[in-house]
Amino acid sequence: MKKAGKMDIDLGDAAQGENPEPDHAAIRNLSGVADGRDLNGLFLCDDEGTMVRFLRYGGGDAVHEPASDIALADLLSAAGWPVDREQPGADAPLRRAKEMDLEGLSCDRDLRRLWFTGSHTRTAPKKDKFAPPELRPNRLALGYVVTSGAPPWRALACVESRHAGTAVLAVLTTGILAPYARLASKRNGPDIEGIAACGDTIYLGLRGPVIEEFAAIVRIDFVASAEATSAAPRRLAVAGSHVFLLSLDGKGVHDLAFDGDRLLILTGAMGDRQDGAALWEWSPPATSPASGHSTVPGADLRKLDAFKGSPKGDAPECFDILEWDGKRRLLLVRDNPDDSRIEDGRVYRAELFEAP
Repeated sequence: MKKAGKMDIDLGDAAQGENPEPDHAAIRNLSGVADGRDLNGLFLCDDEGTMVRFLRYGGGDAVHEPASDIALADLLSAAGWPVDREQPGADAPLRRAKEMDLEGLSCDRDLRRLWFTGSHTRTAPKKDKFAPPELRPNRLALGYVVTSGAPPWRALACVESRHAGTAVLAVLTTGILAPYARLASKRNGPDIEGIAACGDTIYLGLRGPVIEEFAAIVRIDFVASAEATSAAPRRLAVAGSHVFLLSLDGKGVHDLAFDGDRLLILTGAMGDRQDGAALWEWSPPATSPASGHSTVPGADLRKLDAFKGSPKGDAPECFDILEWDGKRRLLLVRDNPDDSRIEDGRVYRAELFEAP
């Protein structure tokens, strides 16, 4: 793909985010991006906090004017979702979650919904390397916020949570994914890194597990019901699911985005390595397959391009397709970016490419 300029994203006071440690600054840990379509702005999240930021598009090559913050932790807590439990179990102590490990955003094409997802990962305890990886409920959030009308947006739909997990977590830990269910994310355990939504159907891209050479993309269909309102949050119930296995050069999925009927897939290494990123396209079936899993024929996949990175950082993390200056562009955001991509500690310089 041909480079088509840059977009200066001015995060302002939100550049540091909710974590005071410099290495955990939001501007260095951006993990989800979604074009707001007719809202004339951009949604961003980072994996070190609990907020989604909405910024209005400015003139020239800038995105600025922070317009509204969506406090997901507050919305989820008000809806009875146990976001304040950092450990599993009904008797776990309540304390404010410092992060939700948000890893994906998606504005669906037909409805004014901003979908979000946490990583759903297990983490190895730092004090005891032999202890089993822990499941953290604050990382199991998945749902959407209705973005009709003017901000602030407070109408929420979310997956029903239980102390042992959620229905989405059950999908990620059964069937062909079951052998990897209790592994830490850095050891090829379940790790959601991207989401793409269309109506009451979502696709989740998994960074892990990579099963032999195959990456996993999970389709989940939710039961249709009344739309969420600020006074009545909607509980999302899973109606069906299917795991697609895709041979993507042995890489996992880092992000997803719909472009018409085709699904664009950003890939990268599983675990700590951050090189080997590429962009693929695939057209999922129009109808929901039966539960279980299937392998996508190689002829149905097309590699569009590769992105440069390094094993230590500056790795492509998330993207979306948008209209910019009257032209279709692919916006690319990197994790742990090179210092040359940050200006004055508050402006992130994102890359623009001609849309594939």
